[in-house]
Amino acid sequence: MSAGVWLRLILRGVALVVRWLRRGAATTPAALADQLPECDLPDGAPWDRRANVRVEGDRLAVDLHGLSVREALAVAARALEVVPKGTRLRLITGHGRDRALGYSELRVALFDALSARRDARIVDPERHRGHRGATDRLGHMDVDAR
Repeated sequence: MSAGVWLRLILRGVALVVRWLRRGAATTPAALADQLPECDLPDGAPWDRRANVRVEGDRLAVDLHGLSVREALAVAARALEVVPKGTRLRLITGHGRDRALGYSELRVALFDALSARRDARIVDPERHRGHRGATDRLGHMDVDAR
């Protein structure tokens, strides 16, 4: 066999091993929560990772309420890194009604950050595209890890 054939076989084997390792990475709420960064709420209290990660239907949900935009983006990025490919995440941002802007700054930042990522696909992005003052005020965003 030529060197090119051997190289393809080796790379295929490495890809299978990586897929196998990722499959068990974080498929349960507890496994995902343990791999998320520790954050503090604005009042200084710790953000309870285990209480804010749960199963909702066929997806893992991460509740980002109370986190700063920077911390919420870090949590969302880490969640996308540790869940297996093909997993659907629900990132709960809230409506942002407590803001003078009338919309969630976190939702805007999350939409922009996820739109730029290659390892994530926003489910039904048209519902979120008009996120600055949209009439469809979802308090969450579904994302497929890819």
